[in-house]
Amino acid sequence: MTALVFTALSTLSTTLPAQAADPVKIGFVTTLTTPAAVIGQDMVDAANLALEDLGGSMAGIPVEILYEDDGFKPEIGKQKTDKLVKQDQVDFVTGYIWSHVLLASQKSV
Repeated sequence: MTALVFTALSTLSTTLPAQAADPVKIGFVTTLTTPAAVIGQDMVDAANLALEDLGGSMAGIPVEILYEDDGFKPEIGKQKTDKLVKQDQVDFVTGYIWSHVLLASQKSV
């Protein structure tokens, strides 16, 4: 997962203009409750570690990660994805662990 997050963050340096003033907002939907939260918390820790290692930016563009808990439920994952895309206006969404949550959420993006 760390490699996936690092790859996503590294891609930003080649796809976004260096003069962009607004931070790149990454929506991160994962399981942070229920026994499955162990995996989700590891993913959050990996994303935070990668972003910290990059100094909080890519190619001089600040990066902000917005985390949401899907509760291991497809309907909650979809609600959280909708919020990130429509209200928070993230640039992209990642972090899904479970296919049933991802499949319900992909209609939002």
